[in-house]
Amino acid sequence: MNNETPVGAQPLLEVEDLRTYFFTYLGIVRAVDGISFSLRRSDTVGLVGETGCGKSVATRSILRLVPPPGRIVSGRVVFDGRDVLAMTEREVRDDVRGRGIAMVFQKPMSSLNPVFSVGQQFTSVLRLHHHVKRDQARAMAIENLAAVALPAPTEILRMYPHELSGGMQQRVLIAMALGCRAKLLVADEPTTALDVSVQLQILKLLEEVRRRTAMAILVISHNLGVVSNLCDRVIVMYAGTVVEDGPVQDIVTNPHHPYTQGLIDAVPDFAPRGSALGTLKGEVPSLLLTPDGCRFHPRCRLADEVCQRERPSMASTSADRSIACHHPAEAVSSRSRRPSREQRESP
Repeated sequence: MNNETPVGAQPLLEVEDLRTYFFTYLGIVRAVDGISFSLRRSDTVGLVGETGCGKSVATRSILRLVPPPGRIVSGRVVFDGRDVLAMTEREVRDDVRGRGIAMVFQKPMSSLNPVFSVGQQFTSVLRLHHHVKRDQARAMAIENLAAVALPAPTEILRMYPHELSGGMQQRVLIAMALGCRAKLLVADEPTTALDVSVQLQILKLLEEVRRRTAMAILVISHNLGVVSNLCDRVIVMYAGTVVEDGPVQDIVTNPHHPYTQGLIDAVPDFAPRGSALGTLKGEVPSLLLTPDGCRFHPRCRLADEVCQRERPSMASTSADRSIACHHPAEAVSSRSRRPSREQRESP
């Protein structure tokens, strides 16, 4: 009897109890401390949290791009049925980075080499992953630059990164991901360094990529407004841990974790008309000296002795939602239900 799970039913990405620490002269920084989540094919998932909560380190761990003195100390990262952490460096370079998982960083200028033209960089990537000739790679690059709505793609290939705006640089990186035919695009704060009008263009482009291809997208952001308009599901991180995971509209309208509630209450777009914005007291703790028990308890209005003593584990509250909190029922009952996106947009 064949007990194997059909390939189509397997998650594209499974992260299990991942721990990435930085071993510094001051002590051990537990940047990612036991996170688990999965991502299905064609999903768009948001990974959100305040600056310093471990989002970017988590995504770099998936690609094994953690710089020293950082080290992945335990856990599993299974991409497309293969354990990335058990692969050789060459296998990761040939089969995962670019070809399997493409990454768009929050500062596109730091991802493009300033001494090479866009064409030199784009065609070298395509030749590496597709083993095509220079002319074929150039044609593919032009096709993919046109696909991300860049004007005069032939001219852009001759240009250097500093001759492009931030939004154009970001489009070039997205075009490279499309050209590599990656199965997963990781967008790390893709709109952070861009002005508001360009941010909207990049978000629309990611939405178009999602509709036009079978590529899954993992969006890293501290902006729940961005995530709520682009993603199907949201994973909330705090101080190196995952505290809530579920469908984005369910979490936006009815968050179960006090930290998620605080994030949403501070977003103007989510506030009922005429109400004051909420605030989260305190700040994210140093990952050198994380609190005992629940790491959010020093900032939580519901914290008690149990929260100070015991770290909560992730538990399912329904078929598609989970939370790490000792008092999820109290958190839900203490807060009125937020309006949905349709209710917020109605006159």
